[in-house]
Amino acid sequence: MQTKEDKAAYMKEYRAKHKEELKEYDRVHHKLYREKYRDDIKLRDIKYRYGISADEYNELISRGCEACGSKERLCVDHCHETGNVRGCLCSNCNRALGLLKDNLSVLQQLTKYMEVHNEQAENTGSHVR
Repeated sequence: MQTKEDKAAYMKEYRAKHKEELKEYDRVHHKLYREKYRDDIKLRDIKYRYGISADEYNELISRGCEACGSKERLCVDHCHETGNVRGCLCSNCNRALGLLKDNLSVLQQLTKYMEVHNEQAENTGSHVR
């Protein structure tokens, strides 16, 4: 019977000798596993990251983006300070909010900026692109 140390030495030697085969085996089987359990892995990740159940997640997603109404590329929006889930946004709206660093003042200033320039464009009949 092999000792624990003998078995460890054998496995180390085996892994060194078959490194490329084992690497390919792991790559292929990891990919198959991820494909087979994609939804389970995603829901487990959602539970771990945001502390919400699969039902809560599905309810959020079913409503679509709470900013623009899109039903594509949806993600859970959360406060980075508290970790609390705020709702669901599409990736574009979520990215925009992130780029603004969740700063409501900047968002309001951008809204005013757009309103002024859209009004000017309507009055003059010109739209700058």
